[in-house]
Amino acid sequence: MSVPSTGFSKDERRGRLAKIGHNSGPSLDPLAVTVAEAQRITGLGLTTIWALIAKKELGSVLIGRRKLILFASLQHLLTPANDDQSTQERSAAARRLRARRRKIKCKTDRATTTPPTGDSCSA
Repeated sequence: MSVPSTGFSKDERRGRLAKIGHNSGPSLDPLAVTVAEAQRITGLGLTTIWALIAKKELGSVLIGRRKLILFASLQHLLTPANDDQSTQERSAAARRLRARRRKIKCKTDRATTTPPTGDSCSA
């Protein structure tokens, strides 16, 4: 008589794959990862990761000749901030940029031809 398969291997059924060493507690996030692992985890390219390390936006540690990236800094980089102030600052900067572009466009339009009435530049 055959027993239907559960789809799990023998080790998975026993729970051996979920444990780290002899620790039977919850799984832990790593303290640091290699640059290649950070690339795989985040989906970012190597050039971007190395640039973030150079700009000190990603925390890293050099052990011997091996560069390790702190996992907490990866989480901090990729976690969206709920900071309303930074959102408002970006919105205000975008409004100023749009206004500046409108002024430049109006100046170049006026220099070439006179704008028709009802144009946004006539105000």
